[in-house]
Amino acid sequence: MFLWPLLAITFTIQEPSTPAEAPARITLRRTPCFGECPDYTVTIDRDGTVAYDGRRFVRVTGRQTARISAAAVKALLDEFQQIDFFSLKDRYNAPVTDLPTTYVTLRLGERSKTVEDYVGAPKPLRDLERHIDEAAGVQRWIRTDTATVKDLVRSGSRANGDEGRLALPSITTTPSAQSAARLRVVAMGDSTTAGTPAFTSPREAPPSGSGDETSQYAYWLMKAHPDWEVINQGINAQRSDQIHGRFEEDVVAKKPAVVVIVAGVNDVYQGRGVDHVKTELAAMYKRAKDAGIKVVAGSIIPYNTATADQNARMHAINDWIRAQPKVDPNVRFVDTRAAVAAPGNADRLVSSPDGLHPDAAGYRKMAEAIERVIIEWLKA
Repeated sequence: MFLWPLLAITFTIQEPSTPAEAPARITLRRTPCFGECPDYTVTIDRDGTVAYDGRRFVRVTGRQTARISAAAVKALLDEFQQIDFFSLKDRYNAPVTDLPTTYVTLRLGERSKTVEDYVGAPKPLRDLERHIDEAAGVQRWIRTDTATVKDLVRSGSRANGDEGRLALPSITTTPSAQSAARLRVVAMGDSTTAGTPAFTSPREAPPSGSGDETSQYAYWLMKAHPDWEVINQGINAQRSDQIHGRFEEDVVAKKPAVVVIVAGVNDVYQGRGVDHVKTELAAMYKRAKDAGIKVVAGSIIPYNTATADQNARMHAINDWIRAQPKVDPNVRFVDTRAAVAAPGNADRLVSSPDGLHPDAAGYRKMAEAIERVIIEWLKA
């Protein structure tokens, strides 16, 4: 009887690694939407060469080139690796219409992958898209800001030349110096700002929130305007006095160009009077004005179980909010209640998962109404 020795043989198959200096190209393409979303493509090569091609709804159309540092390119490539870009889905979409689409492509050595982001992409991918824009400096070609003017001066252009005449008026219509580079908006309010019930806001579940991110109007504003930063500071179940109590920390300290305030529904639900809500809202409007922040004042949205008395109080508060632009030119009214109400019935939600809050489609309608008012501010 012979005993054959047992041989343990292990085969390790490794993917060929990509050399650190392998050819690399990053491409970001943004498409138009049902509106005036910037339509352009920007590429960044490993050697730092940036190529921009502007098509529509941008300050500069056609091809432009620039250079960025090797460190900036390396930081982007490292970020692609950190989010495991090659393992992401090829497409992120949903059955909604009229939004822009962003395509991100990475060619690294022999490997290449493109990801289509329409709706629902993970936050790390959306952050990467923004970082590509920032590294390439596309802002100088998309719209005019202070940095753009400085670049024009350094390149020898004169303020009274053709470029200057195009550039300077855009700066004077900017709502604040901060928003010249990227418009910052704070969304301040209760559950109807937070995104309840499907989403828990970043203010409630830092740092990024949790749940279905399409269930918040902040998401839809940023989806339609990738150059807007909308900070969701909504907290479920809060009254107007509680929202006012954190206004300094959650709004003023963020130094936004615009704050959107929707508050009062929980006061009504808990039996507080109309004057109580008006006092708290007026204090927030004034503090924003004193801080140089434009106010978009939203009406209280309906909930399906409200009594006749509760609806009457909500309508009284909303009538007061609607009248504020006549009293204070720093306030613009947006009828968020009408945006989500059922046709012919301002006291019921058109669609809701719980009878108390909008669904994702409703939050999108809120965003569309708010967007129109913010754009009015930018053009005023």
